[in-house]
Amino acid sequence: MDNNQKRALIKKRAVIKSRVTRLSSFVIAWEVSGNLNKIKVRRRLLSSLVDEYNDVQLQLKINTPEDGSHETNGAAFDDLCLELEARMETLLCTEPPSPPLSVNNERVINNTIVKLPTIFLPKFSGALQDFMHFYDTFIALIISNDALTDIQRYYYLLSCLSGEPHHLIENLPVSQDNFKVAWDLIRGRYHNPRLISDLHIKELMTLPNARHNSPKELRLLINQLCSNLNAVETLKSKHRYTKSYCPTWYWSASV
Repeated sequence: MDNNQKRALIKKRAVIKSRVTRLSSFVIAWEVSGNLNKIKVRRRLLSSLVDEYNDVQLQLKINTPEDGSHETNGAAFDDLCLELEARMETLLCTEPPSPPLSVNNERVINNTIVKLPTIFLPKFSGALQDFMHFYDTFIALIISNDALTDIQRYYYLLSCLSGEPHHLIENLPVSQDNFKVAWDLIRGRYHNPRLISDLHIKELMTLPNARHNSPKELRLLINQLCSNLNAVETLKSKHRYTKSYCPTWYWSASV
C-alpha cells in the first residue's frame, strides 16, 4: 500500500469517527419528549458506520501492520460506539407513555363506557402566574394516578416543561428514584404563594383603562379583574399566611 492509499484510508476513518461523534452529540442532547423514531434511524446508521470503520481498520492493519496507532484508534472508536449504543438502548427501552401530553378519560355509566373529552396536561415555561394551574393539574392527573410508575410520572413532567424549568432538571438521570428529586426541585423553585399573589395584585393595580362606550374593552377589563381576583382568593383559601396579606373580600365587595 502506497502512502496516498494509506492517507485516504486514514482520512476516511476520521470522517466515519466524526459522523459517529455527531450522532453521539445528538443522542446526549436528546429531549425525552421527542420522536423516538429519530433514535431508531440513527441506531441503524450507527451500525452501518461501524461496519465501514471496521472495513477500513482491517485494510490498514493488513497493509501497515507496523503502525501501532491502529489499535489505539480502534479501541477509542469501540468505546465511543458502545457508549452511544447503550444510550440509545436506554432511550428506546424507557419509551414514555403515549400520548405524552394527555390523559384519556373514560367512565362507565349504566354499564356503558362513555368516553369523555381528552384532558391535556398544561405546559409550564417558568411564568410564575401559570404555576398553580400547572401544579394542581399535574398533582390531580399524574401524581395522584396510582396506575403510573414514578418513571412514567418523570416522563410526563419533562414533557410538560420547557425553558428554565426544563433546564432545572434536565441533567438528572431519568429513573424511578429521581422523579421525587425533580418534582421537589420544581416545587421548591416555583411554589411561592405570596410571590404569586404579588403578581396577581400587580396585575389588578395595572389593569388597562376601558372606554365606557366600548363593550369589548369593558368585557376584557371585567375578565382580567375576575381572573386575578379569583386566583388570589384561591391562594388565600389554600395558604393561611396569605389571608391577612390579601384581603380580597374587601376588593370583591368594592367591585
